[in-house]
This record gives sequence, structure tokens and C-alpha cells, in this order.
Amino acid sequence: MQQVSKSHFSDNIFSDLSWKEIKANFKEVFSPQFYVRGISGWSKTYYVFWVFGLVVLTYTGFFMTPFNPLSIPSWLGSIIGFTCVCAISNSSRLQGLAGLISATLIALVSIATGNYANAFMQFVYGITLDVGSLMLGDRWTARETHNMDKFGYMMLSIGGVLLWIFLLLMDMYVFRSPRALIDSFEATMGVMAGMLLLFRYKLAYIGFTFSGIFSIVLWGITLKSGHPDSLVLFFNYILYLMNDGLALTISSWSYKKKK
Repeated sequence: MQQVSKSHFSDNIFSDLSWKEIKANFKEVFSPQFYVRGISGWSKTYYVFWVFGLVVLTYTGFFMTPFNPLSIPSWLGSIIGFTCVCAISNSSRLQGLAGLISATLIALVSIATGNYANAFMQFVYGITLDVGSLMLGDRWTARETHNMDKFGYMMLSIGGVLLWIFLLLMDMYVFRSPRALIDSFEATMGVMAGMLLLFRYKLAYIGFTFSGIFSIVLWGITLKSGHPDSLVLFFNYILYLMNDGLALTISSWSYKKKK
């Protein structure tokens, strides 16, 4: 069981990381064994949940959604992304290359449907959480999880407000998103949660819970706006929210899991 400690938001998980170690970690993701290991050792509850999610997403993508150019990116991005979040909740390292592919596919759908802040969020996920985990390798899963101290909360609050203002202005005046308010707020919560996850803060799943709620609202509105391809992502984020609930109760990310 992982140790829980309080930590500053500025703690550097990348300290003493050598270039040789980074190259070895990048090479590892091209091995089939990496992915076998990534879906091994999960709890029985999560295996049932994973299979359930794959069935829901596949049925939605192929039987409930009219086929169009965004159908495959929506379905494949959701399938890969859902698998990655299940692995993360089980302290397995499956994101990285798979996460980059998922983020790219979902970002394409986000841009096509006018959810530009969500596309920005996917880009940040790719650069920080996926590339970051590629660099860190097993250091990421081996690192203890943390509770945040007062300084961390203060920095997180200030950074969150500034990021939301930036994304809102970007959506309103640069891209003119039809859903600027909800899109920017959802992306802000997601980016903050992603950064917390990279640095192994338990607060990440609180952030993902709120982000998941707003993601469901965002893609529900997008669906009602005439984008049937959004249905898969709508159900995908419902599954993400269910995963957050499991992570907060039965995984190593739970606040109940203490040394």
C-alpha cells in the first residue's frame, strides 16, 4: 500500500531523471509486454467495469450513432482513453503513447464540434500527463501519493482562475466557440486535475469528478446542438465519472488508503 504524505505543489517528480532512463522508458512503450503489464493486476471490480465500458462504448459507437467522419475517432479515442483511466486508477502505467493517441483523436472531434478549450485540454494532457509519464516510466507508479498543503491549495486556486480566464477569452474572441462558458470551465477543471495526477496528488480525482460532471454537460449540449457523433463521448465521460467514484473509494488514490 502506498504511503500518503503532505507535499508542496512545486515538488519535482522529475529530479535526478537521466537521459538514459528517459530513452529506455520511451522504448518500452513499443513493446507488447508493456501493454500486457498495463492491464494486469487490476482488481476484479475494475475488470468487470472495464468490460462493461467497452461494451457500452462499442454499442453506442456502432449501433446508436449514424456513421460519419467523426464516428471512428470518437469511438477509438473513447475506447483507448477509458482503458487508460482504468489502468491509472489501478496504479498501472498504460498512458503514454496510448494516451497521446486518445487525446489526439478526441481533440479532433472537439475542434470539429466547436469545443476548442476541450481540444486545448487534450493537448495539455498529451504534453504533460502522457509525455510526462513516458519520461518517468515506473518512477510514476512507484511514487507515493500525496495530500496537498495550504501553499499548494493557494497556488492551485490562483492558477485555476487565471487558466479559466485565458480559456474563456480564447473561446469567446479567438475561436468564437458556441459553448464558451461551459467549454472553458470544463477544460480548466480537466487541466488542473491532469497536472495533479502527474504529480501524484490524491486531490486529482476530486478534480476529475468535477471535470467529469461538466464534461457530461458539455457533450450533452454538443449532442443537442446537432452533433450525433458526440453521443459516444457523452457516454465516455459518464464512464469516466463512474471511474472517478471507484478511484475515490477502492483504489490507492482513495483518501481512505493510508499507511
